[in-house]
Amino acid sequence: MNILALTDLRGQIQYVERLGDVCRNAGVDAVVFAGNIVDGGARLAEWEAARAEARRPDYAKPAVQAQEHKDIQLYAQFYQLLGALKLPVYVIPGHLDAPERVFLQASLDRETIAPQIVLVHRSFAIAGRNFVVAGFGGRLTDGERETTWVLEYPAWEAEFSLDFLNRLDQDRIMLFHTPPSGTELDLQQDRYIGAPVVNTLIKAYHPKLVVCGHALDGQGKAWVGSSLVVNPGPLAEGYYALIDLRDEKVYFGDVR
Repeated sequence: MNILALTDLRGQIQYVERLGDVCRNAGVDAVVFAGNIVDGGARLAEWEAARAEARRPDYAKPAVQAQEHKDIQLYAQFYQLLGALKLPVYVIPGHLDAPERVFLQASLDRETIAPQIVLVHRSFAIAGRNFVVAGFGGRLTDGERETTWVLEYPAWEAEFSLDFLNRLDQDRIMLFHTPPSGTELDLQQDRYIGAPVVNTLIKAYHPKLVVCGHALDGQGKAWVGSSLVVNPGPLAEGYYALIDLRDEKVYFGDVR
């Protein structure tokens, strides 16, 4: 099975338009996306300013409302372009794909545009002959939860939500927006931003492949136990990864 792995588009939709040739030339069987379709824009700026000023963020601000409208349009365009690939696509949300209600509604609406695109956040889908794809998006935290301004979930929520994997026998492919800790895959601006719970979940479920994102400087591959873990690098900068599951080989490319 050949997989095109993507993450961290951050609004740079022009790069999605170039993926058709990549899929055709590489004989891609499926596409996985590990979050951050949008970049947060005015919404993220208001949230960060409110935290710095120790005040409540104001969602009624015109710039924030305009950002929501812009994001809705971008979600629709993103799903339409991925649907045009005519391949199975598996998606989870990223840290910036907020509010949760907007992301989820856009993902439900995509069923009429591209039914082959499946949201596997807290869920799963059967892929190929003997694979199941499951995932958990957003940034994983020690306890904080936020679903309006950004998507942040406590570690226990991811553990609870993925328990269904104990009842599935297929080989596993897992998607996390947050990278595992203790590898170069979680590096961003000289900081390590991975979450130990991702390591725990990988070791508990032994997936054949894990795709993660969030760490913009963390492009690469690593092994966590017997699982191949790949951060394809930000699509916002043109990066992607092609993964041959049979031979466990990874090729990093650039659509720019």
